[in-house]
Amino acid sequence: MKLWMKIFAFTLFLFIVISYFSIFLISRLSYENSLSTARSQAFSQHELISADVSESLKAIIERNDTQNFHKALNSLMNYYLGYYENKDIYLSLEKEGVVLFGNIPTQEQQEALKDVSGARKSTVLTIDNRKYIFASGSIVDEYVLVYAQDITDLVSSQNQLTKQLLLIEIFAVLLFCILLFFIIKQLTKPIIKLQKVSKRITAGELAVRATISGRDEISDLAESFNEMADEIVARIKENEKAARQKQQFIDNLAHELKTPLTAIKGYAELLQNTKTTEEERLNSTFHILCNVDRIQSMSQKLLEMALNRDLKIEFRPVSVSELFMNVKDEFLSVLREKNITLTTSCNSEIIYGDAVLLQNLLCNLIDNSIKASENGGNIALNAYEKDGSIEIEIIDKGVGIAKEDLENVFEPFYRTDFSRANHDKINAGLGLALCKQIADYHHASIEIQSEIGEGTAVKIIFKLA
Repeated sequence: MKLWMKIFAFTLFLFIVISYFSIFLISRLSYENSLSTARSQAFSQHELISADVSESLKAIIERNDTQNFHKALNSLMNYYLGYYENKDIYLSLEKEGVVLFGNIPTQEQQEALKDVSGARKSTVLTIDNRKYIFASGSIVDEYVLVYAQDITDLVSSQNQLTKQLLLIEIFAVLLFCILLFFIIKQLTKPIIKLQKVSKRITAGELAVRATISGRDEISDLAESFNEMADEIVARIKENEKAARQKQQFIDNLAHELKTPLTAIKGYAELLQNTKTTEEERLNSTFHILCNVDRIQSMSQKLLEMALNRDLKIEFRPVSVSELFMNVKDEFLSVLREKNITLTTSCNSEIIYGDAVLLQNLLCNLIDNSIKASENGGNIALNAYEKDGSIEIEIIDKGVGIAKEDLENVFEPFYRTDFSRANHDKINAGLGLALCKQIADYHHASIEIQSEIGEGTAVKIIFKLA
C-alpha cells in the first residue's frame, strides 16, 4: 500500500471513530439534559400538586366522614385529572401499598409504586412501550402521591435527532473523504516528484535535481536529496577519472615501451646473429641496460602521472646535448632499418626538468617523425635560445598532417591520416597527448606546423626561468 493510501485510510478511520463517538456523546448528553429537565419539571409539578392535595386531604380527614370519604377523595383527584387532561400527565394516590385512586395502568402501577414509594423520588419506567417519568412522595398520614408524565415524545425526538446527526455524519464523511483525498495528493506531490527524480537519476540522468519550494520537512528532504545526488555524481566522476587515469597509464605504458623494447630487441639480435668485437658487445650490452633502466624509470613516472594529475616534478639541470645523444641512441636500429638520417644541432647547454620525462617527450616526437618519413628521409633535432626561452625543434619532410587534424592531435586516441596510411598499431595521438602532458609539467608549450606532403615541424618552448 502506498504512503498516501495509508495516510488516507488512517486519517479517515480516526475521523469516523471520533465523529461517531462525538455523535453518541452529544446524543447521550442531550438526552440526559432533556431527562434532567423533565425530572425537574416532574418534581415541581409533584410538589405543587402535593401542596394542594395535602390541604384538601387534611380537610377530608378532619371531617371524619367515613361514608363520604372515598367520594370526596375521588372528587378531589378527578379535579386534578381534569385539569391535566390531554397533557399526558397521570396521578395516583395510595396508602400502605394500596392504590386508592389513579389513572396509571393498573398492572404497571404496583411495580412503579414499589420503586418510588416513600420519600420524594423519581424514576423512568416503560409501560406498554411508552416511556414515563415518575415522581413520588409522602404527603399526610402515610398517603403517597405519585405523579407520572409520558415522555415518549421526548425520547422519540431524541432518537430522531440522533438519526439526523448520523445522516449528517454520513454526508460529512463523504465530503471529508473527497477533501482528504485531494489534500493528501497535494501534500504527497513533492514525495512523488522526489521518487520520479530518483528514478531518472537511477536511469543515468545524473544532472537532474529535485526543485521543491517551501520551508517544510519535505523541502529539507529534497535539499538533502540534491546534496546526496551531487555527492554521488562527484564520487562517480572521481571513479571515472581514476578509471581513465589507470587506462591512460596502461595505454601510455604500452605506447612508451615500444621504443626501448625495439632498441633492446635490435641490440639483442645484433649480439645473437652477428660476430661482434668486444667493444661492440659491451656497447650493445650498455644500450640494453640503459633501455631497461629507462623502462623502469618511465613506468614509475607514468604511474605517478596517472595517479596524480597535479604531479609536481623536481626540476634539475639536464644537459641538452646528452639528452639528444640518448634519444639518438634509442633509434639507431630503426634509423638504420629505414635509412633515415637524424641530425642534431645544440646551441643550448642546459634545460631544467625531469630527464626521464624529457627523454620520453623527445622520443615520442622523433618516433612520430620516423613513422611519417619515407625511407632515406631526414629528421632534424635542434636546440637554441630565442627571446629568453630555450626552443627544441624536430623537423621532418614526411607526409605531414592535415590542417583539420592539427587542432586535435593532442587529444588521446586521435589518429591522423598518416598513421592510418602506415597501418601502425600504435596510436600517434596517444603519444602526442602524453607529450602535451609532459610539456605542461615543465611549464613548456608545444607548437606544430605541418602541411600535407611538405613535412612537420614541432617546437617545444621552455622558459629559461
